[in-house]
Amino acid sequence: MEVLCVYLATLCDWSNDLSLGERGLALFLAPSERQALNVFRYAEAVIDNSPLLAGLVTSRTQDTLTPARGIDIEVQCANWRRTRGST
Repeated sequence: MEVLCVYLATLCDWSNDLSLGERGLALFLAPSERQALNVFRYAEAVIDNSPLLAGLVTSRTQDTLTPARGIDIEVQCANWRRTRGST
C-alpha cells in the first residue's frame, strides 16, 4: 500500500481536484503512531532510493514528506478528532 500511496502522491497530477493553494493529504493511519511510522519508513525508503522521486521532495519532517505535486504524505494515529476535516 505504501508504494501505491507514494505513486499517487508523487507521480499523479491532482491540480484539477485541489483549490488554489490547497494541499492534499495522503495519510498513513494506524491504531498507534508507531505502527503508522513503520509503513511511513517504507514509503520514505522508496522515495529516497529513486532519484526521480527523491528530486520531487521539497521538505521533510519526522512524520511528513512534502512532494512538489501538492500532496503531503503524513503519519497520524487513528483519532477521529485529528483526522476529521482533512482534504
